[in-house]
Amino acid sequence: LKVVIETQPGVDPEGIEARAAAKLLQHEIKVYVGSSVAIELKGEGGIERSVGKARRVVDLRPK
Repeated sequence: LKVVIETQPGVDPEGIEARAAAKLLQHEIKVYVGSSVAIELKGEGGIERSVGKARRVVDLRPK
């Protein structure tokens, strides 16, 4: 599982503080969810915003 995080404006995603926060988040997710995750830090604007309407998920499995 990979979690992609966009840093706040002015925060360097490669900086020591950002990496320390990512490491802490990784640990907290492991403790509360019980699953390990990979954290990827992106700079401001690094994650594409949703364009248009939301996509709905329809469960077509037989009941």
